[in-house]
Amino acid sequence: MNDPGNGSDGSVAPYRKTDPSVVITLTKTMIDKMTIDASARLRAFFSENGIHDYFEQPQGPEFKRVVPIQLVSDDLIMQSEIAFYRPRSGKGDPRMRISSLHKVSEPGDKLEVSVNGAALTATNISRHPSSHALVDDYPIVSEESRSGLQQLLSVLETAATKGYIRCNSSSSNAVGNLLESLVGIRTNSSRQPDYFGIELKTRRATSGGRHTILAKAASWSDSPIKSTAAFLDVYGYYRASKLELNCEVRATPNSLGLWLTVSEDGSFLEECSNHPIYPVALRWKIRDIEEAIASKHEFTLWVTAETRVRNGVEEARFTEAILTRRPNTHLVASLFTEGHMSIDHLASQEFPAPAKERGPLLKIDDSHFENLFPIVGSYRFAAA
Repeated sequence: MNDPGNGSDGSVAPYRKTDPSVVITLTKTMIDKMTIDASARLRAFFSENGIHDYFEQPQGPEFKRVVPIQLVSDDLIMQSEIAFYRPRSGKGDPRMRISSLHKVSEPGDKLEVSVNGAALTATNISRHPSSHALVDDYPIVSEESRSGLQQLLSVLETAATKGYIRCNSSSSNAVGNLLESLVGIRTNSSRQPDYFGIELKTRRATSGGRHTILAKAASWSDSPIKSTAAFLDVYGYYRASKLELNCEVRATPNSLGLWLTVSEDGSFLEECSNHPIYPVALRWKIRDIEEAIASKHEFTLWVTAETRVRNGVEEARFTEAILTRRPNTHLVASLFTEGHMSIDHLASQEFPAPAKERGPLLKIDDSHFENLFPIVGSYRFAAA
């Protein structure tokens, strides 16, 4: 029999047999049509748990298989059905249809499908009020980390009841610094996770569609340009008495003629330019980037805050968070090549002080965030 295909998100890492559930981010089309493409991750999940094997399923409506599923959202628990099928047309890409999906979810919600024996449950973890209690089900490697996550969620829930909270500074990191102060973390640039094995990342709701992953200096020994000062000399520009370079760099050239590519042998991320002497300016070892992401983000709580300014001071209200684990670092090179990951330079020099860079910052577009960071939990925090 022919392989039924990879589904619509074949770039997502395959389901691991040890995973207790699989999380789906629902789109408007999924909800309106109650139909979801069965990706490789979903197919593996259902097959490994003895629910359904698409590989053995012929094409055509007469071979559709229907099993019961329990839907959970808010205070609603209802019995429904999930149909597994492969349409007769084309290659018969695997699909599934969950009846009454529109009654328990909205676009953007996270639906966690889990198995208990032969029973299927689909929980809207974006809305289920007891989703915080599901921490015990998440495969966090140590009791210390599990306890740390519970403490972080408790702090965020308490902070949310206070509404907008005054930030302690006016810097771009003000919201993150506020949360760290509430949790009791000292501001740091450590390569290790922040809190009992859990990395804590915070961003404003108006952040512009990208998540900051970490700061990563170039591999100077492998780069044609050997220092931040030399890089600024070539590509920087003056503002008043300060030499600066503040720009985003990705797979297509920016206004300064800088872009990213991966070397032919796949070993390096290269920052290229139109400069006649430096067609390649900087290099990062792909393996170093992968190892840094894996080390920093084994488990990460990504927190979003709404912000406002009152009397010239920024205030933040923490509204939601997602928990991710075990990043799919093997996708890093392709995400850079396809333009879904980028680097931000935040370099400056005010003479006679030495050059400095608050980065470079590795970032990923929201649209491909889940490809790199599998989501295992989603939380919303209610204001008072």
